[in-house]
Order: sequence, then C-alpha cells, then structure tokens
Amino acid sequence: CKQEAAVELLTSVSEPLRREIHFEMFGHMLTTHHFFRHLADVSPALMKQVCHVAVERMQLSKGDVLFSEGEVPQHPHMYFVSRGAMQYKHHMGQRHRLHVGTWASEGALWTTWMHHGSMFAK
Repeated sequence: CKQEAAVELLTSVSEPLRREIHFEMFGHMLTTHHFFRHLADVSPALMKQVCHVAVERMQLSKGDVLFSEGEVPQHPHMYFVSRGAMQYKHHMGQRHRLHVGTWASEGALWTTWMHHGSMFAK
C-alpha cells in the first residue's frame, strides 16, 4: 500500500504481521458481504490474504466521481462504503444513496464489466 510505504516503522514489520494487520483493518468491512463472510468462515487464511493483497483504501471528497456511466474499467474493482455516503445515478435516471456497510460494482469481480451509471461522493 502506498500510504503504508510512507510510514517508516511499517516497513520493518514482518509480512505475516502485516497480513494480520490488514485483516484487522479490512476484514470487518468485507464480511458485510455474504461471499466474503462465507470465505472468512471456511478459509480464514485465504480471507487474510485477500485483505492483504486485494484491498486498497480510497479517499474521496464531496462531489468526486468514482466511476462514470459507460466506463469499462481496465482494472475492475468492487467498492465498499466505509465512511460517509455515495450517490449512484443509473443511466435510466434512478438515484440510490449508499451508506456505510454497503457496496457497489460487485459484478466487476466475476465478469467483464461496464458501468451503467455514475457514482460520486456525497
């Protein structure tokens, strides 16, 4: 993680300990989703690895666009709201507010994905 590289002390922490730290940081958020909750139950070691290598924090300011309608992400992501709120506007006009504990773009993990709406920080 880029932010962690800036913290000199963390560079001296062992890889297994960093894996545990990442699990403590991100595991509770991911397990709000049924798939990741099941993964944590059946394979805690794999869930720790997912938290260690596949989760990245992103900070947005009010009005920042996370993704736009028609965008085909080169590196697809699933997004979890961990603080604040997000607004999703579907191309057909429906609006949905996402709060802490919700997620978006799950399909991007399983298939080729194109966004059919836009998401921005509230």
